[in-house]
Amino acid sequence: MRTRLLLIIAAASLGASAVVSAADSHQTAVWEPRTLRHFTLPLVVNSENGPLQMASCDQIYDEAKLLLLQLGARASDIHADLRGCYAYTIERSIDVTFSVLVPTTQTTQTTQTTQTTNNAPGPLIETHWKTVMLKGNCRLLEDATKKIVPLFTTSDVKLISSADCAKLGVGFFGKVLVAPEEQASSP
Repeated sequence: MRTRLLLIIAAASLGASAVVSAADSHQTAVWEPRTLRHFTLPLVVNSENGPLQMASCDQIYDEAKLLLLQLGARASDIHADLRGCYAYTIERSIDVTFSVLVPTTQTTQTTQTTQTTNNAPGPLIETHWKTVMLKGNCRLLEDATKKIVPLFTTSDVKLISSADCAKLGVGFFGKVLVAPEEQASSP
């Protein structure tokens, strides 16, 4: 099983984009707000031969936004609070608010009937599952898998070890719930 996963990831990593393929099934969902607290980056190298140093506030924001967009956050709802980054603290961090898609329908099967309930707090959106593969800094992606991915609706997430990430440059592989392109950009 692990060898099969590595082959899938290796084949997919030959492409340059974070998105591997469009997904299979549709789901009704609604946008729901989320907050990512104390997002930071591991030490970075900002020049060709430079030493490791703390990431700038812009680097932290840009990386957070890139990861959120790749996982299906609505672009128009991403807002960062940079106060923690500019404060004199041991580690620079930011808080980010954004919206993610959350399924709105649950099907309950009883012995004789099937009931579908809908408790949507906003307009319903017809969504689909999309397979996503995130590449890059393995330490960052390991941290993102622990802090960011649980804020999203996901399926079939494959845990990728640090050793495999170092070999393939892939730190996340799974399906996320996304909106059609025209709905993802509108509020």
